Amino acid sequence: MGDWAATLGEPAPPVPARKPEVAEPAAKGEAAAKEQQAAATPATEGEKNQPAVGDLVGLDFAAVRLMLGAPALEEIQPPATVWAYNGSGCVLSVFFYPHVDGGNFRALTYDVKGAKQTADLPQRCFAELLQDESKAGTN
Repeated sequence: MGDWAATLGEPAPPVPARKPEVAEPAAKGEAAAKEQQAAATPATEGEKNQPAVGDLVGLDFAAVRLMLGAPALEEIQPPATVWAYNGSGCVLSVFFYPHVDGGNFRALTYDVKGAKQTADLPQRCFAELLQDESKAGTN
């Protein structure tokens, strides 16, 4: 098959000098909106040094246990292992999945539930759990 423009006797359209820039698609979904809103909220001095709840992703069992302590609940939901941590008004669930080569489990995602779902709930819950673990570690 040849060039259709040449077949019709028309000159071929010019080739662009460079690839046109494509704008990033707008963030979709409630989670993305919540993260953007939370990111826009100024952090206090203490929060600036704290890890973010998203830092859990990629960690193995030992690293999460070191960060948050022992979970209140460990549940096997093949192929996942789910650890749940209870805050005063929230529950943080961390979902671990095995590496595709059958290796170590890593946290792939997390979920935070609370009586009042707000944009900053995931980070507030995580910060509370971190603080509780740091207090437990000093006893």
